Amino acid sequence: MRDILKRLVVLLFCCLVAAGWCDPDNPPNHPEDETGSIPVASPTPTPGGLTTNAELAMRYERDLNSPFKTDRLRYRARVGWQYQSHDWLFDVHLRSGNPYFPNSSWTTIDKNQVDGRWADEVYAKYRPHTAPGWEFEAGEFPRPWHTNPVYSGFIWSNLIKPGGVNIAYNSPDQRWWLDISPWFAMPIDVGHVGDFRVWAVHGGAGWGRYDTQRLEVSCAIMRFDYDLAALTTLLGRNVGNSVVTMGKTPVGFGSTYDIIDPKMDWYFHRGKIPMAISFEYWDNLGQTTPGVKVNGKTGYQYGIVVGKTQWPHKISARIDFVHVGQDAVFTPVAQADYAVQTNFDGIYANLAVPLSPHLTTVFVLEHTDPSAVQKLQNRTSIDLSYQL
Repeated sequence: MRDILKRLVVLLFCCLVAAGWCDPDNPPNHPEDETGSIPVASPTPTPGGLTTNAELAMRYERDLNSPFKTDRLRYRARVGWQYQSHDWLFDVHLRSGNPYFPNSSWTTIDKNQVDGRWADEVYAKYRPHTAPGWEFEAGEFPRPWHTNPVYSGFIWSNLIKPGGVNIAYNSPDQRWWLDISPWFAMPIDVGHVGDFRVWAVHGGAGWGRYDTQRLEVSCAIMRFDYDLAALTTLLGRNVGNSVVTMGKTPVGFGSTYDIIDPKMDWYFHRGKIPMAISFEYWDNLGQTTPGVKVNGKTGYQYGIVVGKTQWPHKISARIDFVHVGQDAVFTPVAQADYAVQTNFDGIYANLAVPLSPHLTTVFVLEHTDPSAVQKLQNRTSIDLSYQL
């Protein structure tokens, strides 16, 4: 508790200092969503136009106190195409990585690791010009929900693209929005996991002090309801959730998963420097099997991001504090940037520096204190990303 209070004091100090630096002459601008490395850019194509984007990235990663191999050299490759008409958008993305572990796009060199080239996104989006604000999309699409600007993959990794349908409405003034995903599943070409269904609904609102344009605030709430009968199809991908055992053999997950996820973000400026502060909390309301011991079913995150990575001289930095209970997230679809995916307290910081219009390097420092592991985990990595 004392450590948490210290972190809150530091973050509050940063907030007060940043708020005092806000420049009323500059409108709010959302920082990029960078989670450990720069994502492939998706430029908005002009109607009737085809755009292509690609990335080749290398990573050196070192664990400072781990019983396993401490140095790794990893790579990632991605390519995508978008075609935009007046009402329709068609998107196809391919990437490297282990198709049986879609939470990460990195492949370790000099290791017997499964790798493949597979479709990361294949979807169509319909935005009728006769009904402004409405969106309909189907296929394997990027997460359509509002995500916090500091780190957004704790409950559902940004690398796992849900396959299904999504219906969304955004008010013309962008003050409120609603997303409903009545059905979606794990991508059918990723490990052939069977019929894993999730029902999701997400709504939120954003507002700002538009008289001075100094501050913008957004609030959102999300609900994930995981299909109980299908959870056992992903038991082999469990990396920390509680389980029901028969003898010593896991036969099912120890909890069901019905996660509620409220969040709040603040966006502002110091001069021309965009900043954002994020708070997020989630609670698994699902039932736990009697007799199964679970080390927590709630989690929270708070952090700050400063700047926006852009050539020639704009950099970004962020720091994030997180607590994740053992069954607070469903690990087969949760993040894989931290050394562990659940049952830990952690700190994540990175600095992204552009080296050229197409080349960016990212320095990452990470500390996790896993409740289920005896040793602390400290990890550092350096990414070099080339994008077209």
